[in-house]
Amino acid sequence: FGKSILVGLDGIKCHEFFRLSMTVLLHVLYCNQEYSTYKLAYSAAKTVLQKFGAKLFLASVEDSLQDWIRITLFLCCSIDWVVSQSASQFLIYLMQSTFHYLGSFTIISNTALAVINDVIDGILDDKSLHISTHSDEDRALSGL
Repeated sequence: FGKSILVGLDGIKCHEFFRLSMTVLLHVLYCNQEYSTYKLAYSAAKTVLQKFGAKLFLASVEDSLQDWIRITLFLCCSIDWVVSQSASQFLIYLMQSTFHYLGSFTIISNTALAVINDVIDGILDDKSLHISTHSDEDRALSGL
C-alpha cells in the first residue's frame, strides 16, 4: 500500500474484498432503488462503521469519499422520510466515528464543502418542476 490520499490514514491495509464491497454499496446508493433498499444500504454501511471503525471505512473508500458524501447529502433531501432519515443518520454516525478514531472530522467536513455545490444543483434540478420562486428553492433545500 502506498501513501493514502487522506491525511492520517497512512499505513492502514485494506483487503480488496472490503474495498469492493463498499464500491457495491455506493453503486446501490447511486442507482434508482426502492426506498427500503436505500435504508438497507445505509444500514449495511453503518454496520461496517460499527464493526470495523472509521479508519478502515475511510481507507477503503478513500477515492470515492466525495461520492459517498455527495449521494448521502443528496438523499438527505429526499421526499421520502425513510430515505432522508437513513442518509442523515449514516452521515451523523460517520462524523461521530471519524471524530472518535481520528480526533477530528475535518476529512468529512472538507469533503462535504467540496461537493455541496454539486449537491445543491442536483437537488434543485431534481425538484425543478416544483420550483417557481425563491421560497420554493428554500423549501427544496430545507433537508440539508
